[in-house]
Amino acid sequence: MRLCRVEARSRRVDENRRKGNGTAWHQRPCDPSRRQGQCRRPRRTITGRGRAARVISCRTRSTGNHRESDQSPGLERWQTRLLTEINHKRGEINMRTLDLLASDSSHLPFLYVFKESRVMEKYGYEIDLHIVGGAKAPTMAHRAKLALAGEIDFLSGLHHETYRERAKGEKRLTYLAQAQNNWDDRLVASAEIKNVEDLKGRKIVCHAKAPCVSGNLRAVLETCGLKPEEINMDVIDDRSGKFLEFVDEITSGKAVAALVDMPFDLYGITKGLHVVELPDRPVIHNTTLLATTDYIKDNEETVYAFLKGFIEALHFFKTKPDQVVPILKANLATRYGLQDDEYYVHLQREWAKLLSKKPYPLPGAIQNVYDLDVGKDPKMHHIGPMEPWDLHYLRKIDDSGFIDQLYAA
Repeated sequence: MRLCRVEARSRRVDENRRKGNGTAWHQRPCDPSRRQGQCRRPRRTITGRGRAARVISCRTRSTGNHRESDQSPGLERWQTRLLTEINHKRGEINMRTLDLLASDSSHLPFLYVFKESRVMEKYGYEIDLHIVGGAKAPTMAHRAKLALAGEIDFLSGLHHETYRERAKGEKRLTYLAQAQNNWDDRLVASAEIKNVEDLKGRKIVCHAKAPCVSGNLRAVLETCGLKPEEINMDVIDDRSGKFLEFVDEITSGKAVAALVDMPFDLYGITKGLHVVELPDRPVIHNTTLLATTDYIKDNEETVYAFLKGFIEALHFFKTKPDQVVPILKANLATRYGLQDDEYYVHLQREWAKLLSKKPYPLPGAIQNVYDLDVGKDPKMHHIGPMEPWDLHYLRKIDDSGFIDQLYAA
């Protein structure tokens, strides 16, 4: 931590006092070239894109022709965090904004908590969260283009395109962390469906055509004994995140089951439906943190800070339900069309079980996402499942004890 000149000088004088050396602080003449009552500190610039974050000056008071620092040595251990919070409230600090793009509404429960928990503020950053379908990225095709053009800092998702881009020779897209390794979609069904066998030939509504959604459902059903020709799946690619109508398809008799995101499984239960038990499946799904090698090289300090904030957001989501539930409701109630608190209590509780303390991907999850798409394309067979992953930044943070200390506390 760099100290202002007054504070550093004060420390040297205190040390001399203890040793019986030097001139006492009050006997030292003030530098006339410096303005009375002002403490000047150097500016610290965060490298890479965006605004520089101004270092906060320590407060001083004037005493005659001399100035003393109000700051005690004991404050140094936590001065950065405390002063950042105080000055942010006063509007005296410029936080650097990081653009984070979510590929789908299913990523939003965790990402809204990441943003609204403000875990990034102590590192000097705030998050501007975008979602595909908005002004920043009108379509899914914009995601890789925006990342490669440097128009966004980090991307959540892009589970298959990274492999396709590598097959074309574009190798800059890099995965840095994975928030979960288990499937979170829920299959709700009418009372007549007792097990997977009862779904044979019956209409199932699915909310996305992406291989990591409809592909996983099809693979699970086949694992449970259904033949490909026995699976009657109606894929409705809906990125709104509002799946009330999918449940209504069942209650109206148009379908017997629907694959939905939480908390629409609970909404289905309130309508007399039940959740069909499916075998667990390792997946690369929802928040997979991605950046480009160019960005990582030019913004290494930011990457480490973002990963630490990401890890702290996971901890926040898993351990602070009383704070997470209001964040979820405030940001998702309008989108979902669900206003009751019980849906967001359910959402926090179930997601907390899925999110990883240490956001490493499981080998089985990587192999699964690879087999769903890349493994079926002869043009991409030469691309290995692990090629887009670079976990050494996460590993360095983990090896420092950062994550273990977070949960030990």
